[in-house]
Amino acid sequence: MTDLDRRRRGDDAIRTSERHLELIIDTIPALAWSARPDGSAEFLNQQYLDFIGLSADQAVDWNWMSAVHPDDLAGLAATWQRVLASEAPGEAEARLRRHDGDYRWFLLRANPRRDEKRNIVKWYAVNTDIDDRKRAEADLRQSYDSFAEAQRLGKTGSFIADIVADEHVWSDELYRICEFDPGTKITKNWARELIHPEDVASFEAGFAQSLGGADFDLTFRIVTRSGKVKHLHAVANLIGRVEGRPLFIGAIQDVTDSRIAEAALGKSERKFRLLVETIPALVWRSTPEGELDYLNQRAIDYLGHTTQSLSGGRWLELVHPDHRDSTLRRWLEAVTTGSHYEDVYKLRRADGEYRWIQSVGEPFHDVEGRIAHWYGLVIDIEDRKRAEIELRRAYDSFSDAQRLSKTGSFITDLRGDDHNWSEEAYRIFEFDPGTKVTVRRIRDAIHPDDLTAFDSVVARGMTGGNVTFAFRVVTARDSLKHVRGVAHVIEEVEGRPMFVGALQDVTESVVAEEAERTRIARELHDTLLQTVQGVSLYVGAALHEVTPDSPIRTRLERIIELMAQGIEESRNAIQGLRSSNSQTTDLVLALSRVHEELNAGSDIQFSVKVTGQQKRWPPQIQNEIYRIGREALVNAFCHSKAKQIEVELTYSESELSMRVRDNGCGIDPHVRESGRNGHWGLSGMRERAARINGQLRISSSATAGTEVQLSVPGALAG
Repeated sequence: MTDLDRRRRGDDAIRTSERHLELIIDTIPALAWSARPDGSAEFLNQQYLDFIGLSADQAVDWNWMSAVHPDDLAGLAATWQRVLASEAPGEAEARLRRHDGDYRWFLLRANPRRDEKRNIVKWYAVNTDIDDRKRAEADLRQSYDSFAEAQRLGKTGSFIADIVADEHVWSDELYRICEFDPGTKITKNWARELIHPEDVASFEAGFAQSLGGADFDLTFRIVTRSGKVKHLHAVANLIGRVEGRPLFIGAIQDVTDSRIAEAALGKSERKFRLLVETIPALVWRSTPEGELDYLNQRAIDYLGHTTQSLSGGRWLELVHPDHRDSTLRRWLEAVTTGSHYEDVYKLRRADGEYRWIQSVGEPFHDVEGRIAHWYGLVIDIEDRKRAEIELRRAYDSFSDAQRLSKTGSFITDLRGDDHNWSEEAYRIFEFDPGTKVTVRRIRDAIHPDDLTAFDSVVARGMTGGNVTFAFRVVTARDSLKHVRGVAHVIEEVEGRPMFVGALQDVTESVVAEEAERTRIARELHDTLLQTVQGVSLYVGAALHEVTPDSPIRTRLERIIELMAQGIEESRNAIQGLRSSNSQTTDLVLALSRVHEELNAGSDIQFSVKVTGQQKRWPPQIQNEIYRIGREALVNAFCHSKAKQIEVELTYSESELSMRVRDNGCGIDPHVRESGRNGHWGLSGMRERAARINGQLRISSSATAGTEVQLSVPGALAG
């Protein structure tokens, strides 16, 4: 064989070997590739090209990195550059895009090839699919995180312990429970130092048994480094032996909260039992079907029966025969519907006496909404029942008294327009009992001439002031009634004044008063007035016989003037008695003349002052104002020994204020409050003020004199 033949055969063998090598490289289950010394790819095996779906021309150089996941590209490029710079083998993890668009995790490992001078001439690398492993790691991490979270939520830590070798592996939660830094070396002596001194003996006994192979199950306390006492429940099982040494796996749970809760529950249960046994009521419990299954001791003593003796429905035998059917019907209705139970009936006590009781019950539901038990109370209301009977009798008597005196009572919230009237109040207004009462409805019944006074009373009440009132009512049957009353604030509810008051039908007394006034007017006219007129004529005749220069002539002339004035006033008074409407046309002028009428001394300073625009008042109201002012002035001029007397009239939109002041000796406090025996001046002033819904105040002292102040609502002006 010639050298040429041998060379040809050698070349064929090399080509055959290369084809075999390429076939091996293309068929191995890995992505194989090679790169130039600068890191650019010069070859990717067929597996690699098929995976990324690129041709060799599309993948060489740096184009293969187009298949790297965008989130991994920067990190992989940086790692590859560090490997190239180190000229040492290296590896990295990244996701590569498969030809179908799905990304899978790969482990990329690269080794350098060097020539005889140790220069790198090529890099060879293999990408191994680790996607399944990465997913398993993720699942494992998720499972571990879930396990750790479950331990944290359950306050349960786990451990593996080789007691003899003193080797211990703890979970993070167990470190947290014992308040050790995670990863701290654990020894059995260190762990034992945590045991509460009172629990050391029981712990050592359990520990000794576990060394013999027995399971460990114990609840004990530890005292942490911070001084906190914790209750722990530990369980451990022998899982095998290593070179004869027992190996335990177990769990420790922090049960401090449950132990505290158990202690609190026990304390609560003791308190509850104490409460149930001492509460002044009979406590009972029944099954969801209504079967009695518990009575407290007070109920047993009261009834003279135990729970057992009254089971099976025998408790009904204690119910009064007249109430038995209705009691059973109401109880069965509550049990059937699951609704609130309440009943009042007579129940036989242990001494045989039937007494009125009130029984109430509520269903207790479990977490699924089903009735677990019925709980209830029985309260002896015999005394209350008797009190109700007496109260009913008293109410009936009160109603009779109101009916006989024609006096109704009421409780009123003016701002809320809420009114509670007695039956007699309804009867006075001739409203149907129980119907809704409003301010508008009351106003509609007021006589038109009295609406101004009514509105003034309501306005005063809205401000929270006590009121008195007198007005006429026109009923639905067109009958006219005179009504008087009073209302006082008893409390405020959310800023609203609450009134309690009374109103009386005084129609009969008003009619009788009018008749009496007419009779008195007639008597005064036929007796006193005619007598004074006769005396006036007699004095006038005597005056003609007196010479012009006689010293008594002036006195007789003054007497005749006063008698003429008295006759005029008497006529006005008589007219007022007949019509209840005396005329005092100019209030200021009328009050100014009192000084002259009384012929008061010139040493008394008298003045009348007016502030604001004068208003016209209804004649009856103006006459009452004048009479109050005149009476105050008469008292000041005749009894106070004052040197200064003044009248001040102040008109405003809201009211008229009249003040009569003097600097005299004052009024005796007893007289000011109760009046002087046989005299009616002060009491008459108060009565006149009340008739016009006015407020009268009298203040007096021996050093400051007397002040009479009258306030009349401006709404009453005409």
